[in-house]
Amino acid sequence: MGGVVSDSRVRFILQDSLHSNIRFLVRPTKNSRDGCDQLDIHCSGEGFSHLSSLRGLGAFRGHLWLVNGAHPLFSYRLDSNRSLSRHTWKALPAKPLINFSYLLYISGILAFAVNWVDQLFILPYMGVVYLGMYYIAIKAALVPGLISSSIFTALFPKLSELYTRGGADSLKEAFHVTTRYVVMAGFPVIVGLAVLAHPAMVLFAGVEYGETALPLTILCIAQLPVTLGVAIGPTLMTLEHTKTRLMLNVAYMLFETFMCYTALAHLNLGMPGAAWARAFTGLAGFGLAVYALRRVLKITLDKEAFWKASAASTIMAAVIALLEISIFYLYLLPLHLMLPLLMIIGSVTYFLSLVALRAIKKRDVELLHDYLPKRLKHVAFWLSRAAFID
Repeated sequence: MGGVVSDSRVRFILQDSLHSNIRFLVRPTKNSRDGCDQLDIHCSGEGFSHLSSLRGLGAFRGHLWLVNGAHPLFSYRLDSNRSLSRHTWKALPAKPLINFSYLLYISGILAFAVNWVDQLFILPYMGVVYLGMYYIAIKAALVPGLISSSIFTALFPKLSELYTRGGADSLKEAFHVTTRYVVMAGFPVIVGLAVLAHPAMVLFAGVEYGETALPLTILCIAQLPVTLGVAIGPTLMTLEHTKTRLMLNVAYMLFETFMCYTALAHLNLGMPGAAWARAFTGLAGFGLAVYALRRVLKITLDKEAFWKASAASTIMAAVIALLEISIFYLYLLPLHLMLPLLMIIGSVTYFLSLVALRAIKKRDVELLHDYLPKRLKHVAFWLSRAAFID
């Protein structure tokens, strides 16, 4: 376990530092095709991570994690070369670029530190074995973020261009629309994973990781405010408030350090305590970030989408929880059959709940039709029929 955790630490440093610093600099700015390319890079890296979590790989597990860490380096190199080749560049003054970017670099380092605070406290207070288990739970909780980040990449890729062309009003509208679809698509996946945490960890990581089900559920809860505020940081950077972004990351790190120290050193809450520290940090950080952004831009969240998606996700979670107990204990279905069945039932329940709440609007279907490839545009038509939209 010690060797695996050591290798995973190196892999995580490689991958997370690249994600924090390069993704913003090589952000897709042309069309949704670039967004798909970036999502493919991220998904490929996650695929290595899931593969390395399987049982029975023995000594190869650590090496697969190292490959996962190095993989984004080559993927970003190819993706950036392809993106840069489509543009014509001219020399820019160095001083404004340095003044703008050094704060981003420091902010990226602090963001990386925030993601490691709870794990750094688990190591001395619980040991390397629990650190390895908690690390797997963190990686699993981050998987639903693929949906919110991909939607953000597709719908909000030209922040600076919107601000330059249409001013603050265009930027506010883009923020409002983005949060609507991030919430409606991201919340059910996060809540679904929270409810299915135990069978998911046992199936993909092994019976010995069943203890991480509760921390995974709490970590999923921590992802809800993070998903809701996915557009706040890039919006601040678009408005050139990089110092504000830096100060927010400083506040996050100090708050999470205090919460983790209290939970592990004084309350002895173990892995659930570290997860709750991350959850409270996410919630407090979201409130602080919204306050900071509203001081410079009067942004609004789509409250209708928020409460309807939350209500539909709650209904879905209740149905899954009831069926999980009945199916598992009464019919004794194996996990590899039960988990996909519950996912399908949960998806159908969530969609029907949205339809009953009239959360799906005509403009949603039109937007989906615009973004889908030509061969898949009929999906938007059938969606409108299923949601009873004229």
